[in-house]
Amino acid sequence: VRELSWIIDPLDDTSAPASLEERVEAIASARGKSTRTVYRLLKTYREQGTDGLVSGNLKRRSLIRTDQRWSEIAREVLANHVRDTTRSRKLLLEEINELFLWELGDSAELPSQRSQYRRLEECAKGAATFAGTKRRESVANSPKTAHGRLDITRPGQLVVLDSHRVDILVVMPGSRLHKDLVTRVEISVAQDYYTRAIVGIQVSPATDRVDVGHVIMQACTPIGSSWRFRGIPQQVSVPQGQVWGMPCVGPEAILTDRGKPYVSEHVVSVCEGLGISVYAAQPYKPTDKATLERFFRTANDSLFSRLPGYVGSDPTQRGLDVDKEQLLTIDQLDTVLRRWVCEVYHHNAQSRLTFPGLHQREMSPAEMYSASIAVHGLPQLLVRPDDWFKFLPKVARTIQHYGVQHDHRIYDGPALDAYRHRRSTEPRVNRAEKFRFAVDPQDIRKIYFQDPE
Repeated sequence: VRELSWIIDPLDDTSAPASLEERVEAIASARGKSTRTVYRLLKTYREQGTDGLVSGNLKRRSLIRTDQRWSEIAREVLANHVRDTTRSRKLLLEEINELFLWELGDSAELPSQRSQYRRLEECAKGAATFAGTKRRESVANSPKTAHGRLDITRPGQLVVLDSHRVDILVVMPGSRLHKDLVTRVEISVAQDYYTRAIVGIQVSPATDRVDVGHVIMQACTPIGSSWRFRGIPQQVSVPQGQVWGMPCVGPEAILTDRGKPYVSEHVVSVCEGLGISVYAAQPYKPTDKATLERFFRTANDSLFSRLPGYVGSDPTQRGLDVDKEQLLTIDQLDTVLRRWVCEVYHHNAQSRLTFPGLHQREMSPAEMYSASIAVHGLPQLLVRPDDWFKFLPKVARTIQHYGVQHDHRIYDGPALDAYRHRRSTEPRVNRAEKFRFAVDPQDIRKIYFQDPE
């Protein structure tokens, strides 16, 4: 612009060329341009001013033609709808345009409809704006800085815990006074992150801290003869029955969501007593437990969809009179799930599950566990038979001549003979005459007495 102004305006320097032609030739030779190009730029400058000198490539860019304030408003609107129901592009554009005109006035010029759709896609890129709500929340809660994955190098270094409500109807057996209940249940699962092996499963109507304790103790206790272990006496057991040969890894740390059963003070304190670190995943971030979410999907597609009572993940997929089929009981579903995990899931190769040095071969969880044991050795488990009782809720009851009454039931046994009609000397019990008992809500056959002596 200064050079073109030098051509037009008179010069104070008397040594400069006086004629227009000489000045044009001087600029063309200095810039390496032809005189025709300088004349064309000079004409444009006289007619349109400095705006006429802007390159045509820049003018054709939608970023320059579209008002940047419209894009800023669009990003604000998209950020406000992260946790709302997914909306269509048309509704979002109407809200953006209304807010744009309200802030800048009716004189503001809206971009063309085509430019609006193009700019909306650019603003929504990487934010999963038009995907599901869970995915949109997960993207919004991800760190804004560079982030990667944990460096897990051995079995048991990290165990992932989570619960999932399965898409199948089961029968909850009733009693003499109550009818059988048909309902959906939840499964609580513990998965070793390094080998992808399932190390604990619990099926229950609703996950509570007792279920979490069952799952953690399964990961700590060797039950079943199909997996190798060492350093554990043969008499170590928990009242859980056969677990179909699931491996034990001795978790060093567990990763859970922020549900009340997982972050309860009772569960955290017992894990600290066992030397297990507890980490909580980010809220609304299911990708922190992506491997376990994948297991839930695999179990739904490969197992639950083949069983009677399957209702699908969406109400529109549910068949007619599903509740009238020959449904499984909750115990039968637990047995079927454990057998499927042991006989099918653990022996199927998984994508991206490879052993260091053998990246070209995809391995199954069973092969990954065996290869890891050969390299890192067998897990050392520091658990005792009574550690399982630490996860059970405690109640305080008096011991009468007929036994102990709890939840409208009476329990009795020879272990109470020395304490009938006696006052407790345990200081942690609320009332002096009461003794401490551990109760398993899922097993009403017995309660557990903590002998104060």
